[in-house]
Amino acid sequence: AAVGLAALALFALAGSRPLAMGSLTLALALLYSWRAVRLKARPLIDVVAHALMLSALLFLAGYVILPVALGRAWWAFLGVGWISAYGQLYNQLRDFDADRTAGLRNTASVLGRDGTQRALSACLAAGALCLGATVTLRLWPWWLAIVPLMGALVTSFECDSGAGFDNFVALAHDREARGSLAFTLTFVAISVPLELAAGLAVALVLDRVRR
Repeated sequence: AAVGLAALALFALAGSRPLAMGSLTLALALLYSWRAVRLKARPLIDVVAHALMLSALLFLAGYVILPVALGRAWWAFLGVGWISAYGQLYNQLRDFDADRTAGLRNTASVLGRDGTQRALSACLAAGALCLGATVTLRLWPWWLAIVPLMGALVTSFECDSGAGFDNFVALAHDREARGSLAFTLTFVAISVPLELAAGLAVALVLDRVRR
């Protein structure tokens, strides 16, 4: 309770809009695990709540500190939300057997292993598309992505036992990993052009309607 009140106080110092976003974030965090509601045990709602409270709303809380309209920043909001949804589905897939044993009914338990794999790949593709749009719209310079990407690459090779590179070798020989990678690349190769074409078509229609 003390931590929550301290967080609310910090959000309040930033202004009314950050306070609203922060309050919603904390409310979702409470309802996510509170036994009487337990959003984490409600299929689909668990993923949406996770995406909102751990990324999308936090992004908005920081962004709306400035007295500016959201405008094209919604692309970033959607991008971080989709990536967070991917992370949640990945965790559920990793803990699939343990959650099933514990009787936890979540999105992965409804979709099954294959369905969850497809869903997380779709979330990753949607997140990449939205974040790619933020670069195209020049919301931030593309070269800023170099630092986190390089950091992730360096971290992936760090291992106390020196087995960092060996993990990549094992991954390359893992049939399931290769299949997942092939599915993701195929999905992105097909979905991204289709989504871009659909978005362009909608934009052209709206432009004609405005005229």
